[in-house]
Amino acid sequence: MKESFYKTDKEILLAQVVDRMYNDEIGGRENHYMDTNEKLPITEEELIHMVVCDILKSRTILWTENGYGIEPKHVRFIGKERVTEIVEHRIKYRHRKDGKWMFED
Repeated sequence: MKESFYKTDKEILLAQVVDRMYNDEIGGRENHYMDTNEKLPITEEELIHMVVCDILKSRTILWTENGYGIEPKHVRFIGKERVTEIVEHRIKYRHRKDGKWMFED
């Protein structure tokens, strides 16, 4: 059996938070493009940086799509380096799995 990239329940929750943030950001940009035909491009690297910063700077509970949350103190316990690894892993996985974003050339 393949070992999971996520080692703890808190890391799994954080990955789900990243999914929600990915959905919000990419979905919002794709909806904008469909509504206006104006592209609001973002690179994978820019999205990773933005999500990492938003997570690490948060002072309130970070929510998943299904209503679970992780408190900032638990994010701090995971550590900046591991948070960055999780965000990078999840965003790259989702981009590969979901395919090219509508606004990508």
